Amino acid sequence: MVKNTIRPMLFKRWVVCLLLFILFIQARASSFMPAVTNYLAKDYEAGYQNWACAQGSNGEMFFGNSQGLLVYDGYRWTLHKVPGNHIVRSVYVKEDRIYVGAFEEFGYFKYSEAGTLRYHSLSKFLKNFPMENNEIWNIVELDGRIYFQSFSAWFSYDGKMVRAFRNRQQQPLYFYNQNGHIYTQMIDEGFYEFDGKEFHHLFPRSKVNDDNVVALLPDGNNSFLMVTENNGLFRYTGDITPWKTDIDAELKKQRVNRAVMTNDSIFMIGTVLNGIYAIDRKGHCLWHFNLDNRLDNNTVLGLFCDKDNNVWAALDDGIA
Repeated sequence: MVKNTIRPMLFKRWVVCLLLFILFIQARASSFMPAVTNYLAKDYEAGYQNWACAQGSNGEMFFGNSQGLLVYDGYRWTLHKVPGNHIVRSVYVKEDRIYVGAFEEFGYFKYSEAGTLRYHSLSKFLKNFPMENNEIWNIVELDGRIYFQSFSAWFSYDGKMVRAFRNRQQQPLYFYNQNGHIYTQMIDEGFYEFDGKEFHHLFPRSKVNDDNVVALLPDGNNSFLMVTENNGLFRYTGDITPWKTDIDAELKKQRVNRAVMTNDSIFMIGTVLNGIYAIDRKGHCLWHFNLDNRLDNNTVLGLFCDKDNNVWAALDDGIA
């Protein structure tokens, strides 16, 4: 009799221990936060501010830095100047070219046969278009053309010819590439789709509480999420509906500036005032990095997810 009662008791204890172990693992998993590496100006020996990130086919990372194009190959950092020694605000990589945008200047870097990066200006080929005060903030691609966007104009490059466009009534604040289309937030105006030649109005600012859309995130083939500066996220399917998250109250206070989706479908939201938030596809907050826990600066100026699912943050002071 004693032996028969001991076995069920041992089995029950084993089940309880197993359940406790599973709960422990789940708790550990839910509290998981990725490792963070911070790089300071003294580490990469260039300017404090970094504005954009991109990656080459060989894994090299490229950063728009306040002193030029910053390159990191995993072992060493190198800095490459643009004409006028201006800030590089935007970076876009296609095949063997690293396109950059700066103040009154845009073009691309390309490796020479000797293995050194050489700069090729494209803006110098513009005819009858003064580049006065034009600063290139975004670079996107559509149908084989590269588009360089400033706040008052945009420029196209088809591999042979550079063209300039300006419309005093339509001044772009941001260009975005999403689902094979280019979308545009206009300054103090609505939201448009750009077909490479013309802008097509999609909705007025009032649909997103009179706010700026600062980033787009994937949400299926025919829809996307719009990230606003001060009013959280909205889903666009032709109709516009608020997309609720755990951090809506925080996002309305911290001034969102950038956003990107990781390879495993985590949304990273970069703010001006309080670092980086991570949320899942259901809007649940996974973690938050700021000055209080591992991030060396709270102001996120650029975000990029590389091929290995590492997220790079270009910061007002440094890189993470």
